Amino acid sequence: MQATRYPLHHHWMLPPSWIYNPHNLVGVVDAAGTALVRGECLRFVDACPPVGTEIVLDISRAGMFALPVAEVEAQRRFEEEERERLRREEEARYRAQADRDRAEAEAFNVALALPFRWSSAYKIHMSGLRAGGHGTGDFAKTVTHIRCDEAVAIGRLKREARSLLCGALDGAQWLADDKALDGSREPYDRKVTCKACLKVAQRLTAASGDRA
Repeated sequence: MQATRYPLHHHWMLPPSWIYNPHNLVGVVDAAGTALVRGECLRFVDACPPVGTEIVLDISRAGMFALPVAEVEAQRRFEEEERERLRREEEARYRAQADRDRAEAEAFNVALALPFRWSSAYKIHMSGLRAGGHGTGDFAKTVTHIRCDEAVAIGRLKREARSLLCGALDGAQWLADDKALDGSREPYDRKVTCKACLKVAQRLTAASGDRA
């Protein structure tokens, strides 16, 4: 909704007080066809609000207009409510997408069927503040690894606790939990994306199937 704009006759030489304090130029329709604003009598070009209506002036290169204060306040409330409605809708979309991301990640990770406890992790880069970095120690090309939460010894595969399944890094001090937040702001393990980790996981799953 928009407040009604009533054009006013005016002289381009505005009162100095209006120039130095152009805000909140409030007045009232004091008679049919005229308004009183800061002691100045202004005439409406054609239509005008009812006598006694409180008005506020809007002065620009397009001219001088009187807007009913009640309509301006109603417009402001409407715009605030509309912004709040859009914010709630955007938040609802974000939450729904975050919940879908969690469901996808959990389904993918569970399907790996690894015979040991593990969690998602990523490698910290000390140069994470360079161009291309996120400022959090990871890069746009950072992948999500499988970190063994316990020592693993399966056939020729041996990994210490808190090491990566792909064996790409020695030293747990350079690893961090790779968590995301669902729609309720609850953390969960991100979907594994390290191709080397997934390749090892597939070999383990295949070997487990052969033994079965």
